[in-house]
Amino acid sequence: MPDSYDIAIAGAGPAGCVAATVLARRGYTVVMIDPFLPVAQRIESLPENGQTLLAELDLIHALKPAFIAPAQAVQMQWRSTPERRDFGTEAPVLLNRARLHASLKTHALAAGAKVLTGRVTDIGDSTLTLKSDRGHKTIKATVILDARGRSAKPRQRLSEPRIALPFKATSAGHTSNTMIVEALKTAWIWAAPNGQGHIEGALFVAPRDLGGLDAQMRWDHLREQLSGSSLSDAQIEDVAAPVPSDLSAISNVLPYPRTICIGDAALARDPISSHGLVYAFRSAAQAVAAACSMLGEPEEADAARDYLTHRHALDCEAARRATAQAYADQSRHRSDFWPRISEPREPETKTEFDPSMPLVLNCIPEQVPHLTAHKIVWANGLRVVGTDTRLSRCGPFPANAIIRALAEPADAATLGRRLAQFGSTAYAQQVVDHLISIQALVPEEADQDARRSRL
Repeated sequence: MPDSYDIAIAGAGPAGCVAATVLARRGYTVVMIDPFLPVAQRIESLPENGQTLLAELDLIHALKPAFIAPAQAVQMQWRSTPERRDFGTEAPVLLNRARLHASLKTHALAAGAKVLTGRVTDIGDSTLTLKSDRGHKTIKATVILDARGRSAKPRQRLSEPRIALPFKATSAGHTSNTMIVEALKTAWIWAAPNGQGHIEGALFVAPRDLGGLDAQMRWDHLREQLSGSSLSDAQIEDVAAPVPSDLSAISNVLPYPRTICIGDAALARDPISSHGLVYAFRSAAQAVAAACSMLGEPEEADAARDYLTHRHALDCEAARRATAQAYADQSRHRSDFWPRISEPREPETKTEFDPSMPLVLNCIPEQVPHLTAHKIVWANGLRVVGTDTRLSRCGPFPANAIIRALAEPADAATLGRRLAQFGSTAYAQQVVDHLISIQALVPEEADQDARRSRL
């Protein structure tokens, strides 16, 4: 007889462990399956919004064993003029990835999640197959979370193909607690201090540059690239095996009705656009809410599937844009490695109109999926006409309050005062301005023209 659980999680990386911890704390039976291979001792940075998310999930203490230091600044050689950005109080923290994995796994076990060592070879509808030294084993679960990382397929590449070559080095000229981001002619570098007087980083190159190279040749290639960088004085200590690092996404975040892809298994970000850990934690939190809905009423399961599918499309597009913009912003070198630098940066279009002009709500009321603290449910909401934008709330204001406050046309200032009667005065005008920016509020004349065009 196969083992049976409420939740089975394939993979025990950051996304899998966060999901396992939260679900186990809520009383569900949870099992994580992972081969538990050694994790590379590399550095990652976690920005403030990722720290805030972990605090909301009561997992901020998991960072302590992995903590190296706050990053005080980033030294960038990305454009024609070198830049230094000081972070101040909103600094990202530098973390040891291997210790972060271990800490998150410890929290999952402490919460009551079970761990099985092995490799998931197949995921079906409510079942998965585990291969270990003892042979094959079938696991049954009401909900399955696929957190296996980039091995999840089928995948679509959304950016230029890139390979990361991680390294460790010493560099006397490197400033403590300062990250390095540098564009080279046929590569780029990210590096940071490891808290032991050394630096760790990665060289990101096109796959063709590493194809067919053995370990010594990769070492020589790294040395050659660093010689033309701000790390030219670096003494290389170690070069790890190359790993894929381009932007790719799975085509369907819900391959089965109760199977959810999270973290890199859903969307593996190109490090050039950063925030990989933030996405891992956020997708885990969303999957937790979806799993709780799937274990509840059928209507809630439908809301969860709708939410995850829509959210995945938005996340993929946001990551694609951020990656493309990061490459386009590079103006230090011209080569085949930087194919987008010749493209002009498209200016943001903003509709200008008289602020005293009456505005009308350009939305259709409909039921939309809403992410709560514990699950995803259907809620009264709005869909912006002519777009895929859907709102169950905006800032502190639910859709019902927005409809009541903004139903009658008025200028932006008046609409802000009306909305303030339903909640926070401090945020009311900001919400109105945001609704204008997403075309949820449009000039009354434009709305009438649009209505006539649809007739």
